Amino acid sequence: MPAIWVITRYDDVVSVLKDPRFSKDYIHKYPWIPPSIRAMFRNLLTIDPPDHTRLRSLVQKAFTPRLIEGLRGRIQGICDDLLDRDGDVIDLIEAYALPVPLILISDLLGVPVNDRRRFGPWTKKVAAAGASASLGGFLRALPALARLARYIRGLVTQRRASPQDDLITALVRAEESEDRLTEDEIVSMVILLLLAGYETTVHLIATGALTLMQHPEQRTRMQETPELRVSAIDEILRYASPVEFATPRITLEDVTIGLTTIPRG
Repeated sequence: MPAIWVITRYDDVVSVLKDPRFSKDYIHKYPWIPPSIRAMFRNLLTIDPPDHTRLRSLVQKAFTPRLIEGLRGRIQGICDDLLDRDGDVIDLIEAYALPVPLILISDLLGVPVNDRRRFGPWTKKVAAAGASASLGGFLRALPALARLARYIRGLVTQRRASPQDDLITALVRAEESEDRLTEDEIVSMVILLLLAGYETTVHLIATGALTLMQHPEQRTRMQETPELRVSAIDEILRYASPVEFATPRITLEDVTIGLTTIPRG
């Protein structure tokens, strides 16, 4: 395993994130990962320009303002249904934070209701492995990841034959200058959506509730002044971020930061 440096000073972090001498394409550093699995992690978080630019342009064709705005009512409905269940006491994580993103992502992708009993556990295992960032967690999640990928490929095949009003259909149709997403790229994008949208939403709800309990005066202020709620969510994201690290970077040449030289690779 290569040595790892963690950069923490704000100015250094901003500099590194913009520095082309640091590459996001680190998957190739692990030749033991099967090619079929490696292809699923060729996404916006793990590739550099010009591949990143091409993929982003195509994906933006699918994530239209109409699609995103159309989710607002569905999200409200999911939240209302989960909160209206009987009982004075609920487990915030199990009864609310976990179901919200799982139901929404399933809807967004067009996963049939009858398939969600299988789709849910696969998603949880893959998302948990992504959050742990450990080799052991990744290896334990491989069977679930393989099943999830097969299932998504099946949905892609179905949408090519019979388009629906869902994100997978939009990704299949996305086109830029006669260029389209490959099947591997669509599967990788869906996996990214699961990793980026599932655990982060769960953690935001959990840390947000905890933060407001730890600062009751801020909770009261937000409750009494509804117009503060949007900025309160932004502040909770800043103060108790559900993501504490950027994706890994690989040095393409020796780079000196402060008094430390990080060697190439």
